[in-house]
Amino acid sequence: MNFKQKIANYILGNFTDSDLPMIGLTGLEENLESESLIILTGLSSNENAFVINEYFRKVLSELSIVLPSESESLYILIDYYVKEMLNEEIEIYRGLKLIRNEVLMKVNFEIESKEYVYDSIGFHHLYGLYVTLDELIHDEISLDGSKSKNDWIIETEKEVIIELEKWKAKYGL
Repeated sequence: MNFKQKIANYILGNFTDSDLPMIGLTGLEENLESESLIILTGLSSNENAFVINEYFRKVLSELSIVLPSESESLYILIDYYVKEMLNEEIEIYRGLKLIRNEVLMKVNFEIESKEYVYDSIGFHHLYGLYVTLDELIHDEISLDGSKSKNDWIIETEKEVIIELEKWKAKYGL
């Protein structure tokens, strides 16, 4: 995960103030230059949260970085996980589960569903496929017997890849 993606994770509450020095280290690894960034990365995660946050705010100011909103963070992280799944860096089910748990369940704005849950962000088909995979993996779905459980999983994962490509084409950052 890069600096921008880790900041989005922080915005959504997946990282705390004590994680900010680690996020800062990612910025240094990306060759970002800021006096406060060097100080931030040297702070202990046990440092006073006020001190850590103060240096983080200075880093943002020195680098002219504006914190993303929750909705911007949602797209940044979904885009990250979509690319990870398409590049086979992360297993399909795990990636969808991370999107559900670390992104969709953390966003505090009204998702304007029209017909299906998450259709306003173009994630409704993928969410439905995630639910199907989850039920297949946990034996919570009745199979018709024409295919094995593994065949159903493989077929569903192929559908996920098609939908991931569509999502990336439409929303990829």
